[in-house]
Amino acid sequence: MKQVIFIIMLLLCVASCKKKVSPESTNEPLADKIKRERAQKVNEFAAKYNAKTDWQKSIGDPNNIFFVVYTIDVQKAIILPDGQSIAFSGDVEDIFISKDKYFVRFVNKLSSIVRLFTDIRFELECSKEQVEEIQKHRKERKQSILNDHFVVLAQISDVEKVRFTVDASSSLYDEDAEIEIESRNIFVAKGKCVGIRCLLCE
Repeated sequence: MKQVIFIIMLLLCVASCKKKVSPESTNEPLADKIKRERAQKVNEFAAKYNAKTDWQKSIGDPNNIFFVVYTIDVQKAIILPDGQSIAFSGDVEDIFISKDKYFVRFVNKLSSIVRLFTDIRFELECSKEQVEEIQKHRKERKQSILNDHFVVLAQISDVEKVRFTVDASSSLYDEDAEIEIESRNIFVAKGKCVGIRCLLCE
């Protein structure tokens, strides 16, 4: 009788162990899960407006960390024919008014290209309603280095590389001198915001 009970208990134990799967095999890493869900939301939103989502692939060489990205590379990737929009995820850097128009600066870090060395800042004209939508979620935003807060659809019309200029004075000749400092690969893309959606406010 004791042998029968032992065998039953052993079988139950084996069955229970089969149902249990190690956490490593089922749990998706948090960073990967966030990126996957973000990409899905970007693609869903972009599909409504036929916006291009894979434009980053044509910038740089993912196998060469020393690849130099030029302005023309970015221009060809995001200034599209027939007014087609691009889609990107990013965060709001600033909002301002110029000549009675609203503008929003978005930061998009190209984290998967060369891209530790290449950033694109989008300066987009937005409607008052779009700005109000951003402002509405201002307090709801979650702080995380893994997340961008918005998916943005934009028609890009111009791209330029950021350069810094510093005025200096020469003590020897008492003449003004101008020193130009070139930044790392930071580009500013200008255009119009076609649509915006909060990623982390849902």
